[in-house]
Amino acid sequence: MKNTKLDEMKPTEIITDPAFEDLFPIDPELLKRIEQDMQNGTYDRSQHIILGKWVGQHEPMLMDGHTRLRAAINLNLESVPVFIKDEFASKEEAILHAIKLQCNRRNLTDAELFRCWQTVDELKVQDRDPATGRFTGTQDCTPGKSAEKTAELLGTSPTKVSQMRRIGNQADPETKKAVLKGEKTVNQAYNETRKKRNAAKEVNSPAGKSSPQTNLMQWPRYSLKDLSLRVPRQ
Repeated sequence: MKNTKLDEMKPTEIITDPAFEDLFPIDPELLKRIEQDMQNGTYDRSQHIILGKWVGQHEPMLMDGHTRLRAAINLNLESVPVFIKDEFASKEEAILHAIKLQCNRRNLTDAELFRCWQTVDELKVQDRDPATGRFTGTQDCTPGKSAEKTAELLGTSPTKVSQMRRIGNQADPETKKAVLKGEKTVNQAYNETRKKRNAAKEVNSPAGKSSPQTNLMQWPRYSLKDLSLRVPRQ
């Protein structure tokens, strides 16, 4: 760690960014419970809102604690406890750290997992070396990163990461939206996508198409006599 410190800040002065905010949309039920705890004085102030700074970002940016911040703003609180981490080499590294914090704290839904996987995958694509095609990496993303490394970051299994990759690369837009909305699980979307791909392969395979070779046996048969050539008389 470089520099970390505890502080108090006015909620309305905390800077937010959609890159972090959209990772984990606020749950209305959880927001309501936190507001009640804050009103009743039973809120645990050791649960700090976490801010971060990185190269090029001089003002602390909200990384973790969006629901707590929203509750404090709704209740017009004068200040909230914050923990400022000044240790990131890049915004991408800070995003990966924010994902890891959430994954370590609770079990993510399939919708949240898929959204996080998309973010991690986008960071990998953006950080590829155009000359070699390899991922250059940051603190949590090393060159040649595998499903096992992504699974470790997200707190899930390599198999589930592979399923999400299949969905991300091969599923239709409607299926992806259904996963993000929580209407389909990752396993359901994966199986549906695999079946559709297999069905398409069967239709487009040579065995499924008509060709001169496959139709030879359907042609009329002739005897040798019918096919013999007659030599014209001199």
